[in-house]
Amino acid sequence: MKLLVEDDLEGIAAAALEGATAGTRATLRAWLAIPNEPNAARIAELLEISEDEIVGSLAEFCEARFLAGDAHENILRMIREAKAFLASCNCATIDTSVLEERYTPKTRRAVPPNASRSDLLELLMDDPYTATVARRIFGIEGVIPTEAFLRHLVALDLRAEDEPKVARVVATLGKVADAHREIIEPLRRVLARE
Repeated sequence: MKLLVEDDLEGIAAAALEGATAGTRATLRAWLAIPNEPNAARIAELLEISEDEIVGSLAEFCEARFLAGDAHENILRMIREAKAFLASCNCATIDTSVLEERYTPKTRRAVPPNASRSDLLELLMDDPYTATVARRIFGIEGVIPTEAFLRHLVALDLRAEDEPKVARVVATLGKVADAHREIIEPLRRVLARE
């Protein structure tokens, strides 16, 4: 792994922070999980890690924000702010295209009546939120992602704004005997939309 920068990291960080907008500083506070303004020493620590580690850290941060209910647009803005800030620190260009693509809202596709199990899985995994929920549900003991179960899960049309309701249902699950009755029906009830 190559280091992103090799010079006086604290000096570079101080100069970049001086020119950072309030929004960028807020993004850095949230990303680095610090309660106050980021300082040059804290940013220098970030600059000492490899590009892969930075992108991995940013990905974990974005997923946590998404699960907390942040909108795609807000997460995309934070990714771009973080990337621009790192560029102002003389870092090698950080490739965040995978993250940006992941958090770009997708146009929901209609589910064809003859969709196969792999088509249904692809529909779930195309959206970061439904992919996260699917992975959580598939990890529950007793859940078997059959074609019928996947069809019902896709039909729920899960959205990021549903997260508090989805989380409450999923948190109550132990070992599942009947996935449709114990997962799909409760989710359908709590997500009933007008």
